[in-house]
Amino acid sequence: MDSSLKVPEADAELNACGIKCPEPLMLIRRGLRKLPDGAKLKVTGDDPSVTWDVPALCRNMGHQLVYKDTSKAPYTFIIEKHRPDRGPQAGDQPQPH
Repeated sequence: MDSSLKVPEADAELNACGIKCPEPLMLIRRGLRKLPDGAKLKVTGDDPSVTWDVPALCRNMGHQLVYKDTSKAPYTFIIEKHRPDRGPQAGDQPQPH
């Protein structure tokens, strides 16, 4: 995740500029729910808390953060929803043996 790389294409965009924590995270979760697995969401925000909250959200929810630029506001992130090769996630039904 090098911010010097070209910003990858995204399937949807979310502008969270001017919105303070925790609202950007709620909007991101809502936006990701609307997308199919493997789709990418571009998020821009200017609240400094997104610089640590977005990566934490991705780790905790099983999404992949494929790009980030936190060098200056507005900060930019590309989140890939639940990679197709993901392992079991919270809420998945266990399979009988």
